[in-house]
Amino acid sequence: MKINGCSSSQLDADGDGITDNLDLFPNTINGSPVNIKGCSSSQLDADGDGITDNLDLCPETLNQSLMTSDGCIIENLEAGTSSSIGSGFVYTMLIISLGLMFIIYVKSKEP
Repeated sequence: MKINGCSSSQLDADGDGITDNLDLFPNTINGSPVNIKGCSSSQLDADGDGITDNLDLCPETLNQSLMTSDGCIIENLEAGTSSSIGSGFVYTMLIISLGLMFIIYVKSKEP
């Protein structure tokens, strides 16, 4: 398709430096660094955990059920990985879980 006499191999509609015929991500934000496919880190999720690469503090985390909003599984937090959820939160959740298990156990022993 030609626009103003130019083919898609000559146009770069989103201005990312990748011509439209090769650009797999045609709506990249202007000025964002991109890979050879025209994709910025805000459009990629290399480890498939649902957190885009530009926000993922643990880029090798696979899709986990106990994951923080920055792409780290809770176990990684104990190993010192920086995260928006500190170890205090993890310990609090552990204490609450143990307390609930105790209550359930006591209730199950009642006549």
